[in-house]
Amino acid sequence: MFSLFGFAGQHIYNALDVRQGSPIALKDARPRDVSPMTTTRSDQIPSASTNPNESLDQPIWRRVLNSQWSPMKVLSDEEYEKMLRQKLLRADAEIAILEDDIAEAKAKLDADKRS
Repeated sequence: MFSLFGFAGQHIYNALDVRQGSPIALKDARPRDVSPMTTTRSDQIPSASTNPNESLDQPIWRRVLNSQWSPMKVLSDEEYEKMLRQKLLRADAEIAILEDDIAEAKAKLDADKRS
């Protein structure tokens, strides 16, 4: 039963991959020459895009993580730093709002004590 799910899942993934024009699908669709004498670096298929992250020379785990179908993504240092700065900015904004709320509550409490 699990074999059938795996088989169906793989074929669905392959169909979606071909539909998106993935470099992995292009590599599998190309006829292969089994002669070791004619296999050179120039025989490899270039990536469909100019993005170096999608290069066929990268490990499979990196290609899977960079796939548009993956819920995860490999972040560069700059992207990670930008994400952390945005989170810090949100936290600072929330702190400022809470400080304003505290100041209003203290002012209201002082006004109630005076009256």
